Amino acid sequence: MGYLGQITSPLSFLPLLAPITLLIGLPQYFINILTINDFTWSMMYHYQAIPSVAAIAAAIEGYALVRKRANTFARIWLCVLIFSTGVSARSWGMLPFSDSPIPSSIFTERDVSGWHSALNRIGPSDIVSAHYSFVPHATHREVVYTFPNPWIKTNFLNSNDKYVKTCSIMWIVVEDGSLGTAAQKLLNTLVANQTFGEPQSSGGVTSYKYTGPACNGGR
Repeated sequence: MGYLGQITSPLSFLPLLAPITLLIGLPQYFINILTINDFTWSMMYHYQAIPSVAAIAAAIEGYALVRKRANTFARIWLCVLIFSTGVSARSWGMLPFSDSPIPSSIFTERDVSGWHSALNRIGPSDIVSAHYSFVPHATHREVVYTFPNPWIKTNFLNSNDKYVKTCSIMWIVVEDGSLGTAAQKLLNTLVANQTFGEPQSSGGVTSYKYTGPACNGGR
């Protein structure tokens, strides 16, 4: 209910007057609140896009209903709407006047040469296990994992039939210094036993090629 309040309070709760329209955002609303990750219901992230659009559409219909029934009261509510929008933008927004504005450093150009260098090494259909920042750029292939998957099951399905043989993974791509203790220990082990080698580092990104024995029987 608190999350519903965050979605509707910036619009002075007008969306609640048009519940049918508000239902447009219901599937995403439940997806957001039924996860174990609290950032999915934090107002500063993009997960609120669909519920917010539904709330805005419902607010328009809700205001039209109020104006139709009580025009004078609608004018007062409009003033409340402007005030609540401003307060919400300051409290939860990321504009320069907000309590938590976007840091200026986010607008600086990031060096992505390391990701490009790693992608140039990888074949178009090679199976990859990579840092999550690299995964979206490598998903044109059939199989790609977020490292340390599939060696360590992290944020992935529990069904073993969704995993390929680890010997069929041709590349590991990681951002230097970004791995947790378990993932870094795994990578060190894979390099030490020569399962992966021929590291190439560029722009804070290192790619490792599979140098272990051939994979019997394919995947």
